[in-house]
Amino acid sequence: MVRRESRLIQLFDPPFDKSPMEPGYIKGYVPGVRENGGQYTHAAIWAVMAFALAGETDRAWELFKFINPILHAPGT
Repeated sequence: MVRRESRLIQLFDPPFDKSPMEPGYIKGYVPGVRENGGQYTHAAIWAVMAFALAGETDRAWELFKFINPILHAPGT
């Protein structure tokens, strides 16, 4: 899920903290971290690459900016 207001690509919403589902090690992360409802940049890059390969370069650049850690620094 792309969360424009937060500038991130989120995975698994809602997080697995109160779910009866047992997805494995993912549930071990606190909610909002990595795969458990947070941005997991390693996986999110695939969305960026898919849009780039599909010729949707504006969208690819937008998503790249969301996952670029330097752009999450204060004042950016």
